[in-house]
Amino acid sequence: ISFLKNKYFMKKCIIYIGSPKTGTTSIQYWLNQNSNKLLSKGILYPRSLGFPASFLFGMRYILDSDRLIFQRYGCFNERDRLDFSDYVLDRLSNEIKLIEHELLIISCEELWDIENKNILEKIKKDLNNLGYESICIVIYLRNQLDLIRSSFKTWVLAGILIDKIPSPNAE
Repeated sequence: ISFLKNKYFMKKCIIYIGSPKTGTTSIQYWLNQNSNKLLSKGILYPRSLGFPASFLFGMRYILDSDRLIFQRYGCFNERDRLDFSDYVLDRLSNEIKLIEHELLIISCEELWDIENKNILEKIKKDLNNLGYESICIVIYLRNQLDLIRSSFKTWVLAGILIDKIPSPNAE
């Protein structure tokens, strides 16, 4: 981490993306709990993007209307979502201008299922415009059978009922 102290070194960004049940929440809590120690080493885990995860960052790029979470933020139509998207980027921009750092870490589960290359290009463009020349995306994956087993356990613990279990032969 000592290379981060070099003022002539380019700013970097690491984005952690994890599919459900891959430990991303634990990583996010650790990053948040240790954010002051990380900052002393030149590593910023931004608070402007949501606690403990950077879920607002993901919302900037998943502007589809069927996500109920947008309504929580007063976004009921396309214009509202676009305005909110700009607001999220402005919040991040303001935070990174105020806090000296060499490495930005974003951990965002909301991006785990993106299929559109244009979204990755938009993320890259946004981060380049904010001064990050090097961007690394780290993706956490999990064996699908383990994922199903873990999800089922979580549903049982949460009291979620399943009305109908699909047949393995169903199309």
